[in-house]
Amino acid sequence: MVSTVTSLSALLIGFAMLCLGHGLNNTLLGVRSVQEGFPDWAIALMTSSYFAGFLLGTRLSTLVLERVGHIRTFATFASIASAASLAYLLALHEWGWITVRFVYGMCMAANYVALESWLNGLSDRSTRGSVLSVYMMVNFLSLGAAQGLMLLGDAGSHELFLVVSILMSLALVPVSISRRQPPHIGAGGHVSLRLLKRMNRPAMLGVTGLGLALGAYWGLGAAYLSRAGMGPEAVARFLGAGFLGGLILQWPLGRLSDQFDRRIVLAGTLLLAFTSSGLIGAQLMLNWKLPPAVLMTLALLYGGSSYTLYSMLVALANDYLGPEDLVGACAGLIMLQAIGSLVGPFLVAGFALFLGPSALFIVSAAIYAVVLVGIATDFRQRPHQPEATHTHFTAVPRTSAMIAELDERGDSEGDEVPANPEPTARPA
Repeated sequence: MVSTVTSLSALLIGFAMLCLGHGLNNTLLGVRSVQEGFPDWAIALMTSSYFAGFLLGTRLSTLVLERVGHIRTFATFASIASAASLAYLLALHEWGWITVRFVYGMCMAANYVALESWLNGLSDRSTRGSVLSVYMMVNFLSLGAAQGLMLLGDAGSHELFLVVSILMSLALVPVSISRRQPPHIGAGGHVSLRLLKRMNRPAMLGVTGLGLALGAYWGLGAAYLSRAGMGPEAVARFLGAGFLGGLILQWPLGRLSDQFDRRIVLAGTLLLAFTSSGLIGAQLMLNWKLPPAVLMTLALLYGGSSYTLYSMLVALANDYLGPEDLVGACAGLIMLQAIGSLVGPFLVAGFALFLGPSALFIVSAAIYAVVLVGIATDFRQRPHQPEATHTHFTAVPRTSAMIAELDERGDSEGDEVPANPEPTARPA
């Protein structure tokens, strides 16, 4: 594993720099939008605009990859993302930020697809799981560490925007000078109505609900916590604790889901997410004077349970499918999650008219309760999971469908997986 990671260090370092800039950018925009006095509808539309751009970017990037290859694709979209990070300072207006956010989301999707398809092409069956594990660790550690960068400057000035742009630009360096030859583009995930019908219904409900909750949390968290009276440093600590929780609880909960019926572990995780989000929402609504350590613990539990759910839901969906359907199933689940992420910010913004900033966590608690009921209903109707197709848990980030190709569960037993598959046309 060490030799594999070392050989891919340039790509992973570039990914770490990208995530550092991305994590800082998201928190900075949330805090600054409140300081600028942007209304809730504008902040919600900014978030949905990002996910709309992300959806477009996943499709556009494959076309660009086929034409110019991985290095130039990543260089192009990382450069645009770096420029977009500075464009916020030139367009200090709701509609200006909404437009830039769309472009930025498109660029981030393209960056993810370029890096993930590159890592997949340089991996084989024996190393793919290790690469995916390290990729997950880099993702959570970088996004969590990015919150500490909020302490480097004032959100109301321009310094932190410059830091974001610098990090995005630096991500180009290790990727551009990497000695590892970029691979051809592998086959993409085919999302068909027939495949969606065969998926586990609670898994589909759970991923959509998770998109609603985490889409709103990722886009509105910094803004709503600022509206609740937290300073920039407290907001950064709160969000950082959530990423730390995701890193800590990902593997223990995932391994438990392999030892017991996955739906039981999912139900327990959903209950933890429901309880922690409900308590945070109550604290914001009733202005409880909780000690900072208690609030950070709740943030860690909320992030740890919420960020772990997606990987377990993907595993549950694949318990009822064959390994050959993994990439297509992942693409379908990401599509459902993206739809939820588009709607989630507006759902929360609507309830915020009556509940204030606490709506972010109260709505999340309600969503997790609905998904919990769906899991419990499925368990009552089907007490036993199908052993023939039961898959092992693998932590999977919610990025692009390309990440499913790094998942060793998609390799049919006995089949050889080429390190550099021949290019094939992806569905439009």
